[in-house]
Amino acid sequence: MSLSFLLRLRNLTYSAPLYVDISKTVIKADSPPVETQHQKTFIGKIPIMLRSTYCLLSGLTDRDLTELNECPLDPGGYFIINGSEKVGSVF
Repeated sequence: MSLSFLLRLRNLTYSAPLYVDISKTVIKADSPPVETQHQKTFIGKIPIMLRSTYCLLSGLTDRDLTELNECPLDPGGYFIINGSEKVGSVF
């Protein structure tokens, strides 16, 4: 079965974890600033667009896609969220 088919079948979202580095500076009157660093703080998951640079299917040949049961003619450019295809448009 293909990746996109399994995501749709099981109502899953194709996403990746999003981590950020946080730098917090506290400034109080009559005292020096105190800086705190938090590295690799998990803030949530972000959907991955199919066939984008971050997609597992990017850069594969038509033959590779066929072996993975993916349609080589599918251009991608959409997200799979909770098993449904979602398309964003900017005007």
